[in-house]
Amino acid sequence: MKKAAEIQTEGHAKKNWKDALLLVLLCFLAFSSALPNEWIWDDNDYVIENQVLTQEGGLQKIWTDRQSIPQWYPLVHTTFWLERRLWGSTKDGGPNPFGFHFDNVLLHALTGVVLWRLLRRLRLKGAWFLAALFMLHPVTVESVAWVTERKNVLSLLLALGSANAYWSWADKRKAPSLLLSIFLFGGALLSKTVVASLPAVLILLLWWKKKPMDFRVWSPLLGMLLVGGWLGWQTAVDEMQHVGAKGTAWDYDFVERTLIAGRILWSYAATLCFPFKLTFIYPRWEIDASLWWQYLWPIGALLTLVYAGKAVRKQGRGPLAALLIFGGVLFPALGYLNVYPHQYSFVADHFQHHAAPALLILIGSFLAGKKWFRPSSEAPLDGPIAGKHPSRTLFCWGALLFFLAYSSFSQGRVYQNEKVLWLDVIEKNPSASIAYNNLGLIAHKEGDVQKAMGRFRQAIETKTSNSQALNNLGQLLLQGAGEKKPYERDAAMEEARGYLEQAIQATPVYVKPHVNLGDYWRIRGEIEKSGPHARKALEYYQKANKLNDDGPIPFVSLQIGRLLAGLGQEEQAVSEFERARSGRGSRISASLALIWLHATHKNPAVRNPSRAVQLAKGLIEGGGGASWKVLNAAAAAYASAGNKEKARELAKRAIFIAMEQKEDKASGQIRKLLDSYR
Repeated sequence: MKKAAEIQTEGHAKKNWKDALLLVLLCFLAFSSALPNEWIWDDNDYVIENQVLTQEGGLQKIWTDRQSIPQWYPLVHTTFWLERRLWGSTKDGGPNPFGFHFDNVLLHALTGVVLWRLLRRLRLKGAWFLAALFMLHPVTVESVAWVTERKNVLSLLLALGSANAYWSWADKRKAPSLLLSIFLFGGALLSKTVVASLPAVLILLLWWKKKPMDFRVWSPLLGMLLVGGWLGWQTAVDEMQHVGAKGTAWDYDFVERTLIAGRILWSYAATLCFPFKLTFIYPRWEIDASLWWQYLWPIGALLTLVYAGKAVRKQGRGPLAALLIFGGVLFPALGYLNVYPHQYSFVADHFQHHAAPALLILIGSFLAGKKWFRPSSEAPLDGPIAGKHPSRTLFCWGALLFFLAYSSFSQGRVYQNEKVLWLDVIEKNPSASIAYNNLGLIAHKEGDVQKAMGRFRQAIETKTSNSQALNNLGQLLLQGAGEKKPYERDAAMEEARGYLEQAIQATPVYVKPHVNLGDYWRIRGEIEKSGPHARKALEYYQKANKLNDDGPIPFVSLQIGRLLAGLGQEEQAVSEFERARSGRGSRISASLALIWLHATHKNPAVRNPSRAVQLAKGLIEGGGGASWKVLNAAAAAYASAGNKEKARELAKRAIFIAMEQKEDKASGQIRKLLDSYR
């Protein structure tokens, strides 16, 4: 027969499983509104158009090439790589968003369970309630409902798992637990380097619990801290050099950054306590070191820490440890380091995803200590199923968690798709210039050019230095100019030029307006038959290729090659056309241009019949045999190489296809070439 202790242990295990399943169920109920959502901002770069997720050898490239993915978080992109194969595609051929959303919710639910287990290890009263408080809080919706923020939900889950394993090692000193902690910490770092602060968090927890801090305890943490710090610094460098977090939007001195940091801390604390009017883009504050009241934010934060420090004797170390963890984990997003989204807003819900548990646990512990909330003398240690609780306690728990779950359910609908998301932003934050710009892009995609231009103008009115909106409006005006009468066309083109020049003035390193101004001067040169205009276009195109972080843009190289050829610089044109062949959209045009240069040019340095034939074969074998342009160029290539019979055969096929497509002018020109081949 089983001993009474064994029976009791089995009973506790069953109740623990029920409590864990209840957390998972509550999470799926609260976030069920996010499951049918579509893709939103940045999901294109991370999932939909991320070729490394589908190309051969992509998985290896994720881990070995830092530039192959938007941010080098290889474990996150490995999950995306697996999901592209697991969840299949939609009718339009794109990845199925449901599976990605389901996995995000599942990861968040598991995070709630692991957090609960950690709080039980720390002997915190009301551990289940505190874990549910974070898991159901609406500030987590942005990380859970946004597929791009898989890095948040995955890294936090692994970091909490690492903390659990480390605490087990600190209690029992069993080596497998320490190895598991280090392994999970490594996985968390490869998901998002913001978890680099985990060793410092564990040191604070050890201090709070008055654990002995001998060499065996702190030496693994020191190693983890050094590795995490190095990877975190690499991320900060990448944020500036690769992501683009540099320029006037981040031009603040140390005092101004301290003012920003203080206000960020209080803003996040406020949204955790009062989660109302949460939005994707919050208003961006104007920072002015000459205004006395702006110093109240950092001073208030410092005084709060001082008060918590002085209250250690009466209230224990817990409150001070929680505040230090909250501020420390938030440090990378406080403004001392350049963060790309800070150009839109200094705060975002997903920035506090890792720090939120510390403050929510502090707030929840305070609530659980109130008589109206905990009428019994001892707060329950286990969950609502595993423990026996007074009805008033359960009612208070239920009321608060229901409010949070309902708020999260409502907030999840905001992330339905990009259009719904940006409309919600301008409703709650009419000053969000980026929202108008992105709504303009959506309107243009839907085919409503006038509405798109109106949205871009709203974006510029809201923020005159919005270089993206300035470029987009200029580009639309330039594209529409060709459909207007000559006097209207000139006015539209000049208006476009004005906006594009403003875009460059606002952001000198922005590539797209340089390309569009190159188009402007190229079109001007074609209209006015002007060589100086062509050279001006060449200048802007070349500057665009120099500014582009990923190297020359194939389409731009194609335009440069055409301009150089027109200006009599064919040798330089050849190298540009070769670069242009690397682009999917410019490969055929660049190859055709090279064939004609190599086949017909008089300069021996440019003429290369064998290369012309090689290019022609490649185009025909690649499916170009049904194009009269490809066949005509191929005929010229073979003729230049001395194979007149093959040239005549290809020219006849080109004439036939041109006639079928009613390209009478083209067929006549090819006939003249055919006569020369004879």
